Amino acid sequence: MSEEKDEEQTYHDNEKPNLEIPDHRKYRESLDFTITKTVIEEGDLDSWQPRFASSGTVVFEIVGPRGSSLEQVQSDETLTKYLASSPCDFVIGSAETELDRQLERCFQMMYLNEHSQFNVRVLLEPNLNGGVGKLAGSEGKEPEWINLEISLKLESLLNADPIYKWFNETKLNKALEFHASGVRLFKEKRYLDSFHMFKTAYKLSVLARGLPSDNYEDVDKAQNLMNLCCNNLAACHFQWKNNHSVIDLSDKVLESQPDNVKTLYRKSVANAALQEYDKAELDLIKAKKLEPNNRAVNDELGRVQHLKKTAEAKLAKQMSKMFG
Repeated sequence: MSEEKDEEQTYHDNEKPNLEIPDHRKYRESLDFTITKTVIEEGDLDSWQPRFASSGTVVFEIVGPRGSSLEQVQSDETLTKYLASSPCDFVIGSAETELDRQLERCFQMMYLNEHSQFNVRVLLEPNLNGGVGKLAGSEGKEPEWINLEISLKLESLLNADPIYKWFNETKLNKALEFHASGVRLFKEKRYLDSFHMFKTAYKLSVLARGLPSDNYEDVDKAQNLMNLCCNNLAACHFQWKNNHSVIDLSDKVLESQPDNVKTLYRKSVANAALQEYDKAELDLIKAKKLEPNNRAVNDELGRVQHLKKTAEAKLAKQMSKMFG
């Protein structure tokens, strides 16, 4: 009886029994409802899914992006690098486009050797990215959704340790890498793509600074990078005219670098845009004392003082009409 049972349970590796995948493992949807996954063949469920900084290889087949040509998507590096050819190599966290950032989320939902089909919705926002990363035929820089159906198989994976296990030096070096990528993208006017890089660099620099008990010798270097990232994030918001965010991030920098002229200038421009002329004038006066020959500071100070006088004169005229 036992021999018959053993014989029934024996099969070759290429003849695995066709077991039904339970629904709770077969289907998955992201919390923002932009990614849905259907498992075709399960992978190694005893392994870990890809963590931040993990690298690997994925084999893919595109069922189709609706509303755009497959050729354009694959040939445009401002849309995707991962889909240029199959198989593709990836590093989680390194994506420089919104489509690739979404694909990395897909990779992180998979186990090694898993084969799944994904439906992915991607919001392209060239209006926030210097006009870069829009589909051919799109008019202007308005946001646009693209829908991608793609079959993925995670063929290889070199998983990274959880970040809390990284040495402080590793965190700082990674932060510097992401910051350098952000600077490069910002110079290309890809403000949204650079924003994501600066945000990651900031988080890693905070973790690199660590606790006082760590006695990390480069804590000042990590702190300076934190401030630099805050300034860079403020610069992105400055491009988008998110003045309140510019002011909040600038204040964070000025807490430890009160004489940062560039930050004082950017904050003053944001306050002036909000008609907070007194606050803008105070920051510009301080910046002028620090750098008397800074032309941008002097020009902005003159502009703000003119706007302030105009606003005061307008208010005085309104008051005279009310009580005159």
